[in-house]
Formats: sequence, C-alpha cells, structure tokens
Amino acid sequence: MALVYFDSSALVKLVVEEAGSQLAAELWDACDGALSSRLAYPEVRAALAASARNHDLGAGDLVRAEQAWEEFWAATRKVELTAEVEQRAGHLARAHALRGADAVHLASALAVDDDDLVVAVWDRRLHGGVLASGMRVAPAGLDASGDSTVAVSST
Repeated sequence: MALVYFDSSALVKLVVEEAGSQLAAELWDACDGALSSRLAYPEVRAALAASARNHDLGAGDLVRAEQAWEEFWAATRKVELTAEVEQRAGHLARAHALRGADAVHLASALAVDDDDLVVAVWDRRLHGGVLASGMRVAPAGLDASGDSTVAVSST
C-alpha cells in the first residue's frame, strides 16, 4: 500500500484496543510509510493520559501504551507545521468546520501532495474534510457511533 497519513484518532487505535484498532493496525502494517503531523505526539500522549484519568486504562496499561506509542512515533515520518501548513489549516478550519488540531492534520495530509495517499482518521468532521478534499480515506465510512463501515475509500 502507498503512504498512509495517520491523524491522532488513528494513532491512538494502534496503542489502545478499541473499535477500529484492527483496521488501523492493518493500515500500519501494509503501508510503505506512515506519516503524521508533529502535533500528533502531544495529542496522543494527552489522549492516553485522559484514558488513565478516566480509568479506561490501568497504570500498567498506560505504561505499555506509552511505550508502544514511543515506538510507533519513532517509525512515523513527521510532517512539519510550516507557515504554509499553518495558513492552509486556518482556511480549512472555516471551510470544513474543523477544530484547530483537525485542520492542522488535514493541511498536513494535503501538504504531502501524493495522489495515492490514504488518510486514516476516525474523527467524523475531519473524515468529512478529507473526503471533501478529494483524498482517499480509511475507513471509507463511519456509522453513527464512529465505527468503520468500509476499509478504504476510492477516489
């Protein structure tokens, strides 16, 4: 498979077992290269810490998830938050009603400028923004609960 851009929602699924984790792992294992914005590092660490605070992860599970995250992050190609990505994210936030971090992820994926890029994302609004931008997205569809309905969209 070509390059896959993982947003933070997809990266969390690699280190915490939840709906969509199997597809996220399959995308990771099959891709020629995994990419994400540098913004993903603190986002994933914050998500793991929140899971521990909410008692969704025990102390041992948190340590294992953090260790796994460090390994995944080391293998991820980082997309830098350049002035171009910053400006594009600002426009995308308005155009697609995205939160700031999600707009940065969409702008970062667009900055990769690869027609075969697949964007792995489980956030509903960002998912819609990726589709509206004409990129391939995985999962191709999300049901009302955010669970995937089809593996990868076609363009």
